[in-house]
Amino acid sequence: MTGGTRGPRGGDAASDGREYPAASPAPVSGIYETVNLFGRRTGHRVVVEQGATLPPLPRGFTWALIENRSS
Repeated sequence: MTGGTRGPRGGDAASDGREYPAASPAPVSGIYETVNLFGRRTGHRVVVEQGATLPPLPRGFTWALIENRSS
């Protein structure tokens, strides 16, 4: 693992420190990465525009904002 801040569950903390459920609207435009049941990032990333629906995920997984792209 290179650099980064450790999150409360041992994973890398997202840029805003929050996780978002699948199929919810993206709060800001940016790059989102999946977080598994153990709070670890999986490496699966998507670019989502603000207000667009975050893609579906397996049960227990969430999305973390890793790079904010809003102006």
